[in-house]
Amino acid sequence: MKLSPAQYVIQTFGGVRDTARILGVLPTSVSRWKLRRPKRGDRGLIPSHLHRKILKKASKLNLDITPFDLVWGREITKH
Repeated sequence: MKLSPAQYVIQTFGGVRDTARILGVLPTSVSRWKLRRPKRGDRGLIPSHLHRKILKKASKLNLDITPFDLVWGREITKH
């Protein structure tokens, strides 16, 4: 199963509210990452200005999020 960057980061941080709390942003902002922008069709992208912060927080919390995940998402296997 392929997760978008937003889906993977949100899942790894523990949900929309936890992701927002960890990053110091509003939950509505995190929710918007999952939406498709009509003219651009870029569903699941995370604003690039947050990439460094996400990587730092993930490292501090010992979570498996890489720069690749922030751009391409991640393929995961269902158990």
